[in-house]
Amino acid sequence: MKRSALLAAPLCFALALCVGGCSVNAKTPDSSAQQSETTGEADTTADAIEGAVISAAQDMADKTNKVAEKSKGAIEEALKPDLLTVGDTISNEQFTITLTAARVDNTLSSSQSSTYWEPADGGAFVILEFDVTALTSDKIAIDDYVITDLVANYNENVYQGWTMSYLSGELWLYYFHTYQEANLPNHIYVYTTIPSDALSGGSVSVDLNLVGHGYTIAIQ
Repeated sequence: MKRSALLAAPLCFALALCVGGCSVNAKTPDSSAQQSETTGEADTTADAIEGAVISAAQDMADKTNKVAEKSKGAIEEALKPDLLTVGDTISNEQFTITLTAARVDNTLSSSQSSTYWEPADGGAFVILEFDVTALTSDKIAIDDYVITDLVANYNENVYQGWTMSYLSGELWLYYFHTYQEANLPNHIYVYTTIPSDALSGGSVSVDLNLVGHGYTIAIQ
């Protein structure tokens, strides 16, 4: 009886180890499968988040580009010079300026003087006439601040080199850093030379600044 009991004890112990070992081995594959499934779900979630972030960034970039395009268009529109026509008056706290004539002509003349001017051979004058009044005694030069940056446009070519004159009696005098006394209006002739073909037609316009603001005068 004692011997049988001793043999039974190792057998029970071996069976216990076997049962314990089988139990451990049986759980290991389930754990690996669960870990693999969890990893796969995490990768899918990460991909979804990355896709959402990229999509949101692209949408933001598109909206930013649209806003930039609208802003650019608004800026370009704001920077376009205003159209000035004969009879228009521009004024601020220092000056009033009225455009009284704009033409292409083969002579520069006035009913107040017997003297007149003709352009060089092959040329014609682009002539602008203004009535200008200084409203203060600040002594601001007309040709430096009031009427500046003139450019004549004729058939896609540009012409500069303008002359600014006024009459004193019958004498034609020139503006050169010249100011006007307050509240004494003066009639000013501003002119340059372009090809004489302009006398027969073609597109002629003038870009200029009046008291710092840009304008365009369409002559023909």
